[in-house]
Amino acid sequence: MKIIVTSDTFGVLPVLDRECDLFIHCGNFCPPIQLYEPLEKHIEWLDKEFAPWIKNIPAKHKIVMPGNLDLAVEFLDPNFEFYIDAIFLKAHAVTIDKMIVYGTPWTPYTEKRLNEELRLYVARNDAIFDAMLERIPPKTNILISRVAPLGILDKRGGESAGNQKMLDKVQSLPELKMNLFGFASDEGGLYSIKNNILYANANVGQLGYIGIEA
Repeated sequence: MKIIVTSDTFGVLPVLDRECDLFIHCGNFCPPIQLYEPLEKHIEWLDKEFAPWIKNIPAKHKIVMPGNLDLAVEFLDPNFEFYIDAIFLKAHAVTIDKMIVYGTPWTPYTEKRLNEELRLYVARNDAIFDAMLERIPPKTNILISRVAPLGILDKRGGESAGNQKMLDKVQSLPELKMNLFGFASDEGGLYSIKNNILYANANVGQLGYIGIEA
């Protein structure tokens, strides 16, 4: 299976002219939004720019997961999947070519994240994040997440931005082949294989993507 994955493009749409079996966006595709800025222009951008871009990607299957800054998506959900003509994963699974793919945009609780007004999918406490992790099916083959496992391609601003509970969960999934994530910008575009699991940080900046053979 040929996979193309990207993340954190923030309004810039990379040129994707390589054919693939599966395209995945790991979140934060909307342009940056300022406090009190009307969301109408972002909804218009999704309609006139993002949706046509997704439709023209030469992929057999396409998956989009929202990020913590994709606020405009909430105004179109639950119809967003039909709006962009792609699979929309927000804490649920889909089966593609006999592979179970699960996407979870949720990030763990921190006081800073919770107090920032322009953020989505931040767990209000540890128990909620634990519950989100419990929803990941045991037979998941490809896990798409916003947060990285602790210590694996998770540097942001020179510090680790990964999560120990995510690492524990990933290591507990017996049939997991890949964990694809964004957010941690320092090591974007890199991938690593540990214990037969491929970890890929898809935050490659606004003009790039990663190609993976599975």
